[in-house]
Amino acid sequence: MVSCWSIRILGGGIVIQPTFIAGKALAEGKLIRILQGYEPKPVCLYMMYANRQYLVPKVACFIEFVSQYYSTPPSWDQV
Repeated sequence: MVSCWSIRILGGGIVIQPTFIAGKALAEGKLIRILQGYEPKPVCLYMMYANRQYLVPKVACFIEFVSQYYSTPPSWDQV
């Protein structure tokens, strides 16, 4: 059985995939980027929490971790 992903790698069409899925094939030249001006907008991440004055240390630590983790491009997008 051939998957839809395999068909696209073999030249069977156009696909929109996140770079963590398509990154390896892009790097190997099996896929090429087209319509770069029409890429989807990045997704934003919002965190809501109660007043900072009563913030539990675990929650503050988690907020700091997430802020740092998502502040840089993921490893698969770095050249």
